[in-house]
Amino acid sequence: MLLLLLACAKPDDTGCPQVENGTQVGAFDAACACEEPSLEVGTTTIQDVGGTPTLVYTPVSDGKVRMVHGVQGGWHATAGMWLTGTRSIVSLQTRVTFGESEVSPLSEAYVQLVDEADCAGSFPGLTLYLFTEETLGDIVPKVLSCQQVQVEICAQDSGGRDLCSTETWTLLPDLADVEEGLVEDCP
Repeated sequence: MLLLLLACAKPDDTGCPQVENGTQVGAFDAACACEEPSLEVGTTTIQDVGGTPTLVYTPVSDGKVRMVHGVQGGWHATAGMWLTGTRSIVSLQTRVTFGESEVSPLSEAYVQLVDEADCAGSFPGLTLYLFTEETLGDIVPKVLSCQQVQVEICAQDSGGRDLCSTETWTLLPDLADVEEGLVEDCP
């Protein structure tokens, strides 16, 4: 297998091998070929960037993410990802599980990463829609508030770099649901 990979690899001007499969989609700096690809799961925050409110990737340092009760009546959590050593366009899959149940349907998309420094890119603003087996109604925050879920994000670029990362989050209820008495906030 290693011989096959080496046969398919082509050295770039840095001397680092790149395995490129098929038609390449997205940019890839040759200097990044030596970087070990990685994927970090996080969330999204709004920050002021040059006077403009901008969605940015933010790590989840305490393992807690607040659910959002959307204007159309459903609930979601907002995720983001940080990638290093991949092309700038990736195929993306997201999934959220609670115990043995999938509470966010498998989602797939092609995305353009926000270019960051040092062979890295981010993608903020991933919406993870939350459902439960019981109903699509107001039971979602009652079942998932203060509970741990597994958030899995996988990315693949056209150069054959495949990455997955899973984080455990505790879902906090939307503060509007707490104020309305639908659920209690987490301790």
